[in-house]
Amino acid sequence: MSWPGGAERGFTLLELLVVLVVLGLVLAAVAPRFGPREAGLDAAARALAAELERARGRAVDGARIETVGLEALARVVPAGLRLVAEGPVPLRFFPDGSAAPGRLRLEAGDGRALLRVEPTTGRVVRGDG
Repeated sequence: MSWPGGAERGFTLLELLVVLVVLGLVLAAVAPRFGPREAGLDAAARALAAELERARGRAVDGARIETVGLEALARVVPAGLRLVAEGPVPLRFFPDGSAAPGRLRLEAGDGRALLRVEPTTGRVVRGDG
């Protein structure tokens, strides 16, 4: 669409740069709230769940009871996060796929993640801590 003087309607480069700078400032203010701490907590919870699922798989495949101690799980947790067992340790997985019930909690500052081992299925379920 043309204006009467022949100029076209649109945004100038300066206007676009101002908008980008404002967006950058907003993101810089908000990003620390959702940054590495929560990402690290989620990644550690996924790694712990995967380790427990592997133990369950070893129990089923090997037709034997597989135990996982807190020390072995602590190796999966990165520095700065704390692992707390809220149930009996070591965790036990049985050849039929079931498990002794267990709960693990990961903590990072004010963030928490809870992992539960379901007794009937042996599956690891993530929940809010």
